[in-house]
Amino acid sequence: LPGGMRLQEVIMLQEKVANVAHGWLLKEEPAQSGSGTQFKHYWFVLFSNGILMYFADMQRAVLGQALGFIPVENCVEETRNASMHTISIKCSFKTWLLATKSKESMLQWAASLKVAAPSDASAKPAIDAVLAQGWCDLPRDTPEGEVWARHWFVLKSSALQIYPEEQKKAAAKGPLGEPSASLQSTAMKTATRAQGADFYKWGIVVETTDGTLLRMRATGQSEMRHLLSTLNVNCIPTEVAAPGTREAVATLTEQLKAGYLYKRAETRKAKPWGQRWFVLEVMTDAGPEEGTVVRTGQLTYFNNSKDAAIKKSPTVIHLKDATKVQTALGKTHKTEHRVLLSTPDRESGLMELGHGDKEVADDWAKLLLFWIGPPKVAQGSIGGEAKVVRSAWMEVKWEAHRAAELTDDDLARSETISKSSPSFARSFFRKKKEEAEPATKPSRASVEASPPPLGADGTEGAEDAGADEEQTFAWAYVALLSEPGSGGGLTLRQYTDEAMTTEVGRLQLGYRVQAAVLDDSIEDYETAFRVVPDGKASDTWLLCPGSDAASADWIATIMPSA
Repeated sequence: LPGGMRLQEVIMLQEKVANVAHGWLLKEEPAQSGSGTQFKHYWFVLFSNGILMYFADMQRAVLGQALGFIPVENCVEETRNASMHTISIKCSFKTWLLATKSKESMLQWAASLKVAAPSDASAKPAIDAVLAQGWCDLPRDTPEGEVWARHWFVLKSSALQIYPEEQKKAAAKGPLGEPSASLQSTAMKTATRAQGADFYKWGIVVETTDGTLLRMRATGQSEMRHLLSTLNVNCIPTEVAAPGTREAVATLTEQLKAGYLYKRAETRKAKPWGQRWFVLEVMTDAGPEEGTVVRTGQLTYFNNSKDAAIKKSPTVIHLKDATKVQTALGKTHKTEHRVLLSTPDRESGLMELGHGDKEVADDWAKLLLFWIGPPKVAQGSIGGEAKVVRSAWMEVKWEAHRAAELTDDDLARSETISKSSPSFARSFFRKKKEEAEPATKPSRASVEASPPPLGADGTEGAEDAGADEEQTFAWAYVALLSEPGSGGGLTLRQYTDEAMTTEVGRLQLGYRVQAAVLDDSIEDYETAFRVVPDGKASDTWLLCPGSDAASADWIATIMPSA
């Protein structure tokens, strides 16, 4: 890139500008023949400081490989014919002529360009310009439940206006009339990416000053990002901190480890052991003093990995309240290697976990031991020192490693801790046994005849996770990070947003990581490739970028020697 281009990027990073608009446009350039001009497609990004950049494609924009830029000082739109609508952009040293095939798109870009253009006037006249418009889905309650209906939205500087689909179609090219709903910009408090199921349907949540939540779903990723950026840059007021106060920083959630472990039941009626999907997370917040952070550990378990993906029925153990972590040996096959976690917020006071592989159990114990106790205050900043090597939106399928299910023979072998376990664990279970065991020991037949356990929701068999439903591909923002001091140096992480504040998955790659396209491609996911980390009992991920070229680039980055 030209030196001036790099300088402009540095300046923009320092100014912390926002992405106001982006999309494909035609740009007039000299023809290859040397005579005349021609229009070529490029990917354009408009920033809130009035800088318009263009790139060869979306991937180049992610990598910051711009072909050129122009400060927007003046723009004039013009309709030449039904399929050619132009925008002329001028600054003191160059002029660009851009074109779209839709008048709607031209007006939308022109409005964004005029709003982003800087002004020397001390009092800039207020223009209620159309910042964005298009189709979206809004929820509606019916006797059958919640349904999503199509609407037309118009976002102006002053308000977000909503029109029913029938009204938009009836108006055709004429005026739309009065909106069915309108939300003033002054009443907007925040605009964020939706979580849960709505996250994967390009959902947006607008919170009002009175606490009301407006839920919307955009028609695609590009439309969602454009609307969210426009709302935050042009409509959501910026809170100015009072002198002497510290700027509030969003909590950063990191997932350190996730996987299946056997969990011992806490009631005699339940099956002795059941597999659960455990997630160890660390939340990082700004510390009490400038330049410090506070990190708090949290262990959460779900019925299976699919429930974890949608945060269904989580059980949370706050590690700040935990007092002890120890390892032990048991006799029950496939759970021999135990991790004992002592925490006062559980009825029994102790959680017993098991795995058939000593290396896996020891790794869990080591991490839990580090994160129990009071939150850790340290020097640093939110985000850590990990460097993003590559990142992009893509569809991901998590193939979780799962130990074989326990058989009746396995369970019959033993339900007690062996003599090699810590004394506190032996005495604990002996005491609980004396308190809970009836005078006459029930026969095995009567135990087998007892009804299956009920879960928290009253359903049978909730104590045993059972067979997982097959995991499906889901959208996530995937980042490949280089972390000094981590095994192998690289980790893959999944986030719910591009700011990478909420992590939902992590894969430690290791030195002998393998990445390759699938031998048998999956229908509709032909560009997917599999990442197999270096480690025993590790999960694997299937990543599906938008093209074969993108897959090849990711594989080459993960495995430089491939």
